[in-house]
Amino acid sequence: MSDKRHPGPVYSNPKRTKRVLSSKSVPYSQYGEISSKKRKQNKKKMQAKRKMQIKRKSHFSQRGLHFFMTAVLTALTVLVILWIVFISPVFALSKNHINITGTGKYIEAQSVINSLNKYIGTPITILNIRDLEKEIFLQNGVASVDIERLWINGLSVKIVQSVPLAYIEFDKQFILLDKDGKTTQINAKPYNDFPQISFLDGDKLTQPFILKALSEFSQEFRKNIFQISAKTFDSITTKLNDGKTVIWGSNEYISKKEAIVKKILENSKLMSDKRVVDISATYKPIIK
Repeated sequence: MSDKRHPGPVYSNPKRTKRVLSSKSVPYSQYGEISSKKRKQNKKKMQAKRKMQIKRKSHFSQRGLHFFMTAVLTALTVLVILWIVFISPVFALSKNHINITGTGKYIEAQSVINSLNKYIGTPITILNIRDLEKEIFLQNGVASVDIERLWINGLSVKIVQSVPLAYIEFDKQFILLDKDGKTTQINAKPYNDFPQISFLDGDKLTQPFILKALSEFSQEFRKNIFQISAKTFDSITTKLNDGKTVIWGSNEYISKKEAIVKKILENSKLMSDKRVVDISATYKPIIK
C-alpha cells in the first residue's frame, strides 16, 4: 500500500544578503555630529521664534498704550471744548453786546433789555432763542421779534412795532389794539387819534371783524372815524367825527366801499340834509 499523504511543507534556509554600504552612506561615527548640528539649528530656530514672539508682544503693547493715550487725550480735549462752549464765561451774554433795533413810541429798548436781564452771564450757546422771542413778543407794542446770536457774547434783537388801529375801554382803562387784537399800549385816558371800538350788548365776538375792517380803511379815512361797532359780523357801523354814520355791512370790499362813500360825503348837495350812508350793498348805496 502506497503512502498517498501529501508531503509536508518544505523549509528552506533563507538566503543571506550582504549589506553593502554605498559611498553616500554616513558612517556610524558621524551620527552624533549630525544630531548635534540639528539640535543647534533647532535651538537657533526656537530662539529666533521666541524673539519674534517677544517682539510682537512688545509691538502690540506699544500700540495698545498709544491707543489708550490717544483716547484719553481726545476725551480731555472734548471736555475742555464743552466747558469752554457751555460753561465758561467766554460766551457769556454781555449787556453791552445786545443790539436792539426797531423800538420806538410803543416799545422802548430799555423794556426789551429789562426782559433779558436774567439771561446776562448765561452762555449764548445754551440760550433758547425761541423762548427769548416769545418772552419779548408778550410785551405791549411788539408785533414781531427776531433774535440772532452775535458771536461771541451778544444778541441781535430786531423788533417790529405794532401799528395801532383802535382802542377799547376796559376796567376804567383804555387799551390800544393792533389789527391782530394785540395790546399796543394802555392809557388812563381815551386816545384822541384813534377810533373807539364799542361793543353792543357787551359782545366781543365781533372784534376781529371790526379790526379787519379798520385795517382795510385808508389811514386818512381812519382819522375821521370817531367810533366803530358791530352787533354781528355783517353789520359794521362807523360814526364819523362830523356826526354822520356809515353802515358798511361786512368787512368785504372795504376799499371799494370806501371810494364810493368818499364821493358821496364830498357831494355837499347830496348830503345836505342826510346823516346816514348805507353801503352794505356795495354798488347800491342808500342815503338817509
